[in-house]
Amino acid sequence: MSLHHDLHNDLSNSTQLMQFFYKLTWAFHDQDKHTLFCSLNDTNVALLLAMRDQNNWEGQHDQVIKQLSLTKEFTGSIRGLLKLQQTGTDEQIIKFIQQHDQFFTQGIELNDLSQLFDISHFFADGYMLHDRFAGYNEENYFITFHVDCLDYVHNAAHFYNEAYDYWKGYKTVKTYEGIPAEEIGMYEMRRIQSRDEIMARNFREAYLNIILFMESFINSVGYDAFLGRNTLDQRDALKLKGIQGQRANGRYNYSTLEQKVQNISWIIYGTELNTDNEPFYSYLQTDVQLRNCYVHSKPGELPAITSIEGWKNKCDEMIARKTETVLHAFWKGCYPDKPFPGNIFNVFHGNSFKGHQGKMVTSRANH
Repeated sequence: MSLHHDLHNDLSNSTQLMQFFYKLTWAFHDQDKHTLFCSLNDTNVALLLAMRDQNNWEGQHDQVIKQLSLTKEFTGSIRGLLKLQQTGTDEQIIKFIQQHDQFFTQGIELNDLSQLFDISHFFADGYMLHDRFAGYNEENYFITFHVDCLDYVHNAAHFYNEAYDYWKGYKTVKTYEGIPAEEIGMYEMRRIQSRDEIMARNFREAYLNIILFMESFINSVGYDAFLGRNTLDQRDALKLKGIQGQRANGRYNYSTLEQKVQNISWIIYGTELNTDNEPFYSYLQTDVQLRNCYVHSKPGELPAITSIEGWKNKCDEMIARKTETVLHAFWKGCYPDKPFPGNIFNVFHGNSFKGHQGKMVTSRANH
């Protein structure tokens, strides 16, 4: 191959490697470091675009060699900030970048990251193979993850805490008559909800998001097992992904939540959980059914009206006892000798919900 072709490939690979490590360590860099990265990256990209057409290339290869040297020196200066032992090759990292454009906006799945670095301590904290690693947080340098099911916990906490503030009288409703005119924008005029309506809607949304969190966690356990097992027949692989079977026309029949609890426990541990027993029965027949009535509402099939206090009591029961009871029973049905994921436990049972703070949290693995 020609020198031009070799330099183009080397610069392309080195640029992608620099982008990978910078993306995951950006919180550690000051403005000068950020400016240097942007300059190197922009220059490299411009050179790569210009070099694509060798016949019209008017640049100097010496410039490319200089950029290569600067790029590799910069990457070498930030590698150690990731604080993970690299087990894969640079070529594997480059291949990952080339195959996953969404890395720069969504991070990297732990399933992929585990092929490149030793992240056993992440799994010890309870993270699953499809959770996403997003590098370090700008403000506190803590490692940040995206965990699908925890989005619903954060939603639930937001709605619950908003309703709780009105319930306790920490917040009050202001009418437009009580707000200075200069603080009301042209398009701000809208219906003001009453205190009762705010509490009812927010307690209800908190409850529904807790139910969604529980289903998402169950889905996560199944999908984690799907990613982590190399020997699965097609039927079991589909069931771990929430697919009960396939019709003759190729379309899927999706599993009910009850079927997911049964299927996942059977495939992972070999014993099917009995959903006719508690704590699953009341959860599936009462909580999930009520959730379905609202999420999949139909004319003429509206659920019975629940009072404000009723919604709050439902939330309090789920937060204090029921969520933990159901999910722990499901987890133990899948992994009887494995501790419940600490990262999930800590968020739900930490200080997320007002009036329920101060519970114990589990210890974390050393990072």
